[in-house]
Amino acid sequence: MATGDEITLDTVKTRLEKAKAKYPKRPPIDPIYEYLEALYRLHRRFGEPGKGHPIFEFFNSKYKRLGHRGILYSYFRVMVDMTVPEGTRDQYKSLYANALQYAFHRGIQSKKVVKFMLDKGGYKACDRLYRKAHPKRKKRGIAKNHKQA
Repeated sequence: MATGDEITLDTVKTRLEKAKAKYPKRPPIDPIYEYLEALYRLHRRFGEPGKGHPIFEFFNSKYKRLGHRGILYSYFRVMVDMTVPEGTRDQYKSLYANALQYAFHRGIQSKKVVKFMLDKGGYKACDRLYRKAHPKRKKRGIAKNHKQA
């Protein structure tokens, strides 16, 4: 391959060093963290407005449209539902919302939320920790093997 310019061993070594310098210092972060941070920042800005506040009423009307009785009300869950692409499974929506809720309950600052999640093992680990701290309530009823008198 003749290009007119002769490439030397020193040129190759120099270019290898330049390429080496471009290698990421740490593995790249999953882009979902930028999305989660954006939602977290927004929620931290408006906090937890009460009934009658326009922000509360807006989110409450969106929540009622979800129509899924298994969804616990949280601003994060509604925000996720409003912003993920159509067709995203409810499992992922809950996972994202729970991870954000976990950080929020611990009062993590917006600029530190991604680091917090990564330190805990990622957003999936934060979801597990949130679920562990907030287990679903068991339905009360008659056991299957219980005979009525």
